[in-house]
Amino acid sequence: MKNQCLKRVLTLFVLFFFSFGAAPAALAGQLRMAGSDWPVWEIAHGMAELNRLNGFSYSYEKYGTCIDGFASGKYDVTFMTLYDFIAIQRDDPNGVIIAATDYSSGGDGVVLRGNISSAAALKGQKIGLQTDAISLYVANLYLKNNGLSLEDVELSNVKGEFVSKAFVQNKSLAGIVGWNPNLDDAIAAGGKLAATSADFPENVFDVVVVNRESLKSNRAAYLHFLKDMFASVDDAAVTAKIAALLGVSESEFKGWLGDAYIYNDAAASMQSFDRMKKVAAEVQSFYATKPKSVTGKAAKLFGNKDLDIAQLFDDSLLKEIVQ
Repeated sequence: MKNQCLKRVLTLFVLFFFSFGAAPAALAGQLRMAGSDWPVWEIAHGMAELNRLNGFSYSYEKYGTCIDGFASGKYDVTFMTLYDFIAIQRDDPNGVIIAATDYSSGGDGVVLRGNISSAAALKGQKIGLQTDAISLYVANLYLKNNGLSLEDVELSNVKGEFVSKAFVQNKSLAGIVGWNPNLDDAIAAGGKLAATSADFPENVFDVVVVNRESLKSNRAAYLHFLKDMFASVDDAAVTAKIAALLGVSESEFKGWLGDAYIYNDAAASMQSFDRMKKVAAEVQSFYATKPKSVTGKAAKLFGNKDLDIAQLFDDSLLKEIVQ
C-alpha cells in the first residue's frame, strides 16, 4: 500500500514538473546579473529591456545591494568600483574582473561650504561622506593632493544618496564627498564644487566582476555579453531606451555619460588593466591602516590582510574579442 501511494506521489510530481516546471527551470539556468544607476552601467539595463542579455537574468538594484549580493553569491556578475571590489575580496576572494567599463572623470566630487576658502581650511573640520564606499577614497585623493590626509579631518558617515540633504541640514559639515547626481542639491544650496574625479584621473575605475567559478563554467556566455556590451555603448536604440527608463531626454543622459571616460571597445578596456593593477595595489595599501574617525561597518574593512592582486584580474575574454 505504501509503495502504491509512493508511486502515485512520484507520478503526480513528474506530471507537475513537466507541466509547470519548464519555464522556472529555464530561468534557473540563466546567469544572474545585477546593475545599478551609474550612467555607464545603465547600458546593461537598456540591454535587458531590449532583450539583449541572452542567457542572463537582470536585476536593477541599489548599488549596495549589488555589492552585498555579489559577495554573498546571490549574483554571478555585477558592476562596481575597483575600490569596492578590493574591499569585498580581502576576506573572500570569490570574484574576478573581466573588463573595465570606464573611470570616473567628474562623476565623483567634493563640495565645500562657501566660507571654506581652501582645502587647508578643512583641517579639524567635519566632512560628510559614505565611509564604506568609494567616497572615502575620493576624499583621500583630494586631501592628499592638497597636502592633507584623512587624519586631518573628522569624517561623518552619510549614505551617498543623502549627502546633499546632510549638507543642507547639518551646518557643522564643512563639506561633503559623493557622486552625481547626489551633489546637485548641495551646490544649489550654495556649496561650491572644489574638486572632481577629473582632477585625479584613472584612479576611480568601474569594472565588470564575475564569480570565479561561474566564469570557468560559462566562458562563452560572458564572452558574448562583453561583445554585446561594447557594441551597445554607442547604440542609439540602447541610449533611447535608457533615457526613457530614467525619464530624461537623450541629450541629458548623454551629458551624464560625460562624467566618465568610457571604454568603447574591448581593446581600450584591456589596455586599462596595467593601470588598474597599480591602483588595486594602492587601494590594498590604503586599507592597511584605518583612519581614526572611520567607525562601525566601515572600520571592519581595514587591517593588514593578504590579497593576491594578480588573481583578481582576467583579461583573457577581452584578448579573445580583440583577436
